[in-house]
Amino acid sequence: MDIKFREPNHGWLPVEIEHQGNSWQFDASDVPLDPIHTLVTVLNSLFTGRDGEVWWHLEPDGYFLSFKAHDGKCTVRFDFSDESRKARSDLKFEFDDSIENIVVPLWREVKKFYSYGYCEPHWPPENKNELKALSEHVKKLQNKG
Repeated sequence: MDIKFREPNHGWLPVEIEHQGNSWQFDASDVPLDPIHTLVTVLNSLFTGRDGEVWWHLEPDGYFLSFKAHDGKCTVRFDFSDESRKARSDLKFEFDDSIENIVVPLWREVKKFYSYGYCEPHWPPENKNELKALSEHVKKLQNKG
């Protein structure tokens, strides 16, 4: 899975997700939740064995990127839902991989996104503490290998 974030504009973030030759492009809203901040929180939670989900809100539809940690691995699931109703979601892809193979590329893309210094009204500021914690988890992973 590959994810790219483009330049946000007034609370809308162009996102591209690719997996096994398929591509989904959409503009996600930062309302009601900042999906980049949620992604960082969810990635941090994987290191304590907790699952999490990122809602890419399209107003009213939405994509859900879910992560389920198990035995040092992670299941990633990507769904689309009309009107953001999770119960009526349509699976786009699902796969298992190591936490490292999932987290490290996402962490790199988040760091790249925040390096541009986007700010209100275009995008909320980064949560430096959450990103620092994620960076520390990634460094530990990389030192093991």
